[in-house]
Amino acid sequence: LPWSDPVERVEMHIIKAVLRVAKTKYVDIPAAAQCMAILSRVRPNALLKLVDRISETILSTLDSPSKRQPQRGLGTVRLLGELFIANVISLQLIFDTLYLFINYDHEETSSTGTITTDPSIPSELDPPSDLYRVQLICEILNSCGEKFCRDKIKLDRLTRFILYFQRYLLSKPALPTHVEFGVLDTLDFLEAKARSSRRHSN
Repeated sequence: LPWSDPVERVEMHIIKAVLRVAKTKYVDIPAAAQCMAILSRVRPNALLKLVDRISETILSTLDSPSKRQPQRGLGTVRLLGELFIANVISLQLIFDTLYLFINYDHEETSSTGTITTDPSIPSELDPPSDLYRVQLICEILNSCGEKFCRDKIKLDRLTRFILYFQRYLLSKPALPTHVEFGVLDTLDFLEAKARSSRRHSN
């Protein structure tokens, strides 16, 4: 590819192509992530720009509930999880994203300037009836949660997050059956992987 030719804008075309896969070809997301992982060895800037675009897309869907396209959002966070599996993004970025889903626009500033985050704080961007963030969290955990279960430090961080996730779920008065089953399947999957990991380490 003509990487050195600024007119061709190869980097931009590759990033757009990978994001298109995430939005339209769900089953091909792991392959697209692996391609980016290989490419990042010689073109690290392409990966950085892709991750920036993913972060912008995620934030945009949280800021504009009326304009969001749920399947595209799920594909985008799945791509983030697959990039973590490919060892090209950090654990911190994954957990920052997970906590973003729980806390974003649920902040309150006290008279002393202390910022409190609590899912029970009302939010126009995440009303009690909106379950989009629940689905995004499950999507990330389903895609790369197994990797957290192989290491005690990662597993401890996951366990702590699950507590916050359960608190967040309590802010939703009712979960439709398909969402409730999705959450239970995710938690059961993670519990089974954690048990299996503990058995193999003993």
